[in-house]
Parts: sequence; structure tokens; C-alpha cells
Amino acid sequence: MKNYLIAFLIVTAIFLGSLNYKSKKSYILDHFPINKFQTEYESPRIYLIFFFSIDNCFPCLSIIETLNNLPSQYKVIGLVPEKEINFEDEVRKITNARFELKSYEGLRKFRPNYYPSLFGVSQKGNILFILPGVPGQDEYLRQFLESFLHKASLIL
Repeated sequence: MKNYLIAFLIVTAIFLGSLNYKSKKSYILDHFPINKFQTEYESPRIYLIFFFSIDNCFPCLSIIETLNNLPSQYKVIGLVPEKEINFEDEVRKITNARFELKSYEGLRKFRPNYYPSLFGVSQKGNILFILPGVPGQDEYLRQFLESFLHKASLIL
């Protein structure tokens, strides 16, 4: 009987320890530092963070035109390598980007494996979706954003 009691106490301790660990665990894509990009006078429903480089395939960057013409419930921020932010005018001229450009230095944890990539981020910093930039994605992106905003209105 004593052995059963000891085994029960050990199992209970392991179970309670796992509950404590699970409650404190943070997921890799949680807590995107969106406050670096927020301003007091803007309140978009979704931030679209576009990781790209001028070295990406040009057809993959064709979604920039769509990103330039989105409604006000979206705020687009382009994140480029540190070496390219020094030549911001040249990047804008090559890509025709009319949205804000920043360096992605300091965001190593969030850098995607595939460039270009588009992150949808809530005002709280939760990453809602990640889309790779592929050729011919313009129309799909428009339709996706319209339907996503409608479907996700309860969590935004």
C-alpha cells in the first residue's frame, strides 16, 4: 500500500508540473513586436508585415502593387535587410513600394525561411497568417484578405 501511495504522489507531482509548464510555454510566433510599428493616430485592424528583398524574383514581388492599394483597415510595413534600408529610395524605385520600409534586424525570431513572405498580425501582436510570395498571387491575395477579414472579425 505504501508503494502505491508513493507512486500516486510521484505521478501527481509530474502531472501538476506539466500543467505549470504548459501554462507558461510561449509559442514561437506569439508576441510579434507590433508596438515598434504602431502609431497613436492609426488603428488598422490587421498589420501586414511583408518580408522581402530586392534580390527576390521579380514576379514574386508582384504583390507589392496589391499591397500598395489596400483599404485603411490594413497597414502594410515592408521589412528589408539592413544593407537595403540604407538604399531605401533605390528599393522603392525598383519595387514601386509605397508603404513604410524598415529593417528586419532585431526580428530574427520571426524571419521566415522563404522570401518574400507576408505576415498578418493583429493589434495585439498575434500572427494570424503567413503567406509566401509567389508569382501570380495578386488576385488570390485580394480575395484572401477580403474573406479573412470577414471571417476573423470576431477575433480581431
